[in-house]
Amino acid sequence: MRSPSGQALRYRIALVLEEREGFTFTQFLRLPSQFEALTGPVLDFLGAQRVDEPLRIVVVGCSSGAEPYSISSVLLHHRPQLAVTIDAYDIDTDMISVARSATYSASAVLDNALVTPEFVARTFDPSGEFFVVKRHVADRVRFHHADVLDPAHASRIAPADILFAQNVMCNLQRPMARRLFDTVVSLMKPRSALFVDGMDLDMRASRSRAHGLEPLPYALERIHEEARVVRGPRYPRYATGLEPFSHRRAEAERAYATIFLRDSGRNTYPSEPSSPRR
Repeated sequence: MRSPSGQALRYRIALVLEEREGFTFTQFLRLPSQFEALTGPVLDFLGAQRVDEPLRIVVVGCSSGAEPYSISSVLLHHRPQLAVTIDAYDIDTDMISVARSATYSASAVLDNALVTPEFVARTFDPSGEFFVVKRHVADRVRFHHADVLDPAHASRIAPADILFAQNVMCNLQRPMARRLFDTVVSLMKPRSALFVDGMDLDMRASRSRAHGLEPLPYALERIHEEARVVRGPRYPRYATGLEPFSHRRAEAERAYATIFLRDSGRNTYPSEPSSPRR
């Protein structure tokens, strides 16, 4: 059994030296507590009673579509009157084809230990051995092929009210991950929110601070532990692992936060997160 300090050292070495392997953590309802934050304090911050135009959500690195369909389903359930458009992007054309089919195996839907029967029932129609995303859930999602690290592709993506870029950067070498984070921030509207699980914690702290993003202190430890469940027993051997939560970590709030708020007008941020919509 390695001591905690030995584990931390091994993990730091992996972060710097490992050839990142493109490991996927795609699941439906991947981080339930993140979705609580989305339907509560994040939408409150954005003023979700807007009626002038739909809320624009962009998902970068959407893989097989589990995250954008989960976003659509959760918002339909908790904020049914809210008009939403979801544009999802991925570099892999095969994954885009799977996502557009909106048809998944039972294992793809049910293997996440955090997914609930209620979510499955309101998101899918069973079809033999498969699960098909309900039409009204799928209709709000559009899938696109794009390499967001390519400036020509990124320039064609309109700014978003809410941007998801999750479990992408942990699969990139650190210089490339830093570039992607900076590009993602450039796609945020002046008042907007960023969901960014799956990024080296020290880089998340430093780059969010550099861009003037404010961490949302909603259920930090609970979301972190859910992410550790999704990542599995990869810490400390692999860079895509996730270290245990520690209040003593430098810049703990910025490092562990997976949700950041931008307000270029420097209005108020939610200091006491509101209760999630039930």
